[in-house]
Amino acid sequence: MIDMANLTPVPEEIQEETKSVSERCAELYQLLYNNRAVLKDAPALRLKPQDLSNLSNPDIYRAMREDLRRMIIYLLGNPRAEDLTVSKMLDILEKYYKPEDFWHAVILEYIEIEHEEEGSRLRSRRRELIEQTENLLAQLQEKEEQKREIIHSFVEKIAPLNIPVDARQLITNYLNLASIDQDKAWAILTTNPLYFAPLKVTDKKGKLLITPKQAKNMNRDLAKFLKSVKV
Repeated sequence: MIDMANLTPVPEEIQEETKSVSERCAELYQLLYNNRAVLKDAPALRLKPQDLSNLSNPDIYRAMREDLRRMIIYLLGNPRAEDLTVSKMLDILEKYYKPEDFWHAVILEYIEIEHEEEGSRLRSRRRELIEQTENLLAQLQEKEEQKREIIHSFVEKIAPLNIPVDARQLITNYLNLASIDQDKAWAILTTNPLYFAPLKVTDKKGKLLITPKQAKNMNRDLAKFLKSVKV
């Protein structure tokens, strides 16, 4: 129950937007402290006015915010704290208090602080997500560049072997599998590399260019070479 007699007026400057959140909370706390006698059965305010000058102390700041929230919940009729969003607080405020009511200004100030902080948290989270996305894109671009360099290096080293195979396709497919199962990809590359790209065994007219035995030897030689090559 709230005794409406002998209330200390709400300072006009409490709405000043240039003040920090901690300053606004301190002023609101001081106001509630000054009027604590008229708040019957209200939660206790653990801090004294002199404590509010030391809000750089995390324990004091935390106690102030906790006390404020408990007091506002009390003034709003003790709804479930976990359900008390900014929107819910506004709904309750407009339902039970008139704009000219003393406590309307007090509760509204608290709601505005919560709303600004919520917006600040959302903006901060948005910046974090943008930064994470940019970092991820940069990492992907770096990996793609590294992949291109590896492919180019392998292609240059395979070319002198004069094996009729698309070396770029072979190494690209190897790297794709390596990104999923590196051990399996390496085992195949160093035992059966033509798994990743077939030999060109015929010309455009379908004439056989190499025999199955030659293909087998090329696969063996290429595997041996890839096992020893350094990139």
